[in-house]
Amino acid sequence: MGQTLSNAAEAVPKKMADNQKAVMLKQRELQLAVGVAQARDNLMWLGAAWTLVAIGGAMNLKHTGSRAGLIPLGPLTFAGCYLYDFAYGNKLQRVIKSAGEILEEERRGGAGGG
Repeated sequence: MGQTLSNAAEAVPKKMADNQKAVMLKQRELQLAVGVAQARDNLMWLGAAWTLVAIGGAMNLKHTGSRAGLIPLGPLTFAGCYLYDFAYGNKLQRVIKSAGEILEEERRGGAGGG
């Protein structure tokens, strides 16, 4: 009887640790999903801003002949491509892979340290 109680008492902390790991993994997945959802939302807002700037720049070009109104499209396009890559591309996987490589390098006492 004493052996059975001892085995049960040892199994409880292991079961609790396994449950805690599962909850932490789910929480991490949720945080990643929220980050991607935020990037997608930001991309929609940026797309709307890009459209307004493009229309305003085209109207400015038509009325004044100046291309200065189209200049903001360059940085906005760059930012849009970055957000698109994060929201719909594989940027998140590349960042996670790079973070893993950095952690592994730090564990080995690799480059960049003092």
